[in-house]
Amino acid sequence: MQDWSQAGVYIPLMVGLIPGFIYWCVITARKHK
Repeated sequence: MQDWSQAGVYIPLMVGLIPGFIYWCVITARKHK
């Protein structure tokens, strides 16, 4: 049960963080150009 509760926290966190990280990388790359 604890594994499921942790997954319920980490999965939305990763789903929210990964696109945000990619977006930040794109913005940073454009600024360097």
